[in-house]
Amino acid sequence: KRYAGYKYESKEDIVSFGGEGGKYDAKGIETVRRDTCPANSKMLQKSLLILFKGGNTGDVKEYVVRQWKKILQGRVSLEDFVFRKEVKLGTYKSLKSLPPAALVATKLMKKDPRAV
Repeated sequence: KRYAGYKYESKEDIVSFGGEGGKYDAKGIETVRRDTCPANSKMLQKSLLILFKGGNTGDVKEYVVRQWKKILQGRVSLEDFVFRKEVKLGTYKSLKSLPPAALVATKLMKKDPRAV
């Protein structure tokens, strides 16, 4: 069950197609999952909102490029790049489908087993 979009629960929610009516809702995608870092969630959510408000992929690309420039210039909070989910290595079904935090932990352990 994965989706994102505007939900309209009453007639008052309907302002116009592509307008400000409705409430943004997302289920099961990276914008609401807690196993990614906040920077990922924020950028994906903003990209979806650009598309939903009538933008195109060019508008999304401009936004993403602006965000990456901020990241490379160090103008973003490091807190947005911190994984906050506990990693439980050895409990995942497959090494191919590890959550992002577990991938980072695995790579760190290969470099230095004492790192994690």
